[in-house]
Amino acid sequence: MQNLINVQSRNYSGAWKDQKVMIAGCGGQIGSALTEALAKELGKDNVIAADLAETRETSCKYYQLDVTDGEKYR
Repeated sequence: MQNLINVQSRNYSGAWKDQKVMIAGCGGQIGSALTEALAKELGKDNVIAADLAETRETSCKYYQLDVTDGEKYR
């Protein structure tokens, strides 16, 4: 548990400065928390949320997509 707390307290935003991050599976337990944390840390314009559901409540831009369907997105 101590290691988890230490990792969560680190600031990684500098590593992703001026980058966009996409969270696939943003509707899941980990994905939803990660999406909101990154939107807060990096800014909502730099985080893209994606999931299978038609709509999701997120503070950033959302796309419905299936990341396992690589042929569809080529």
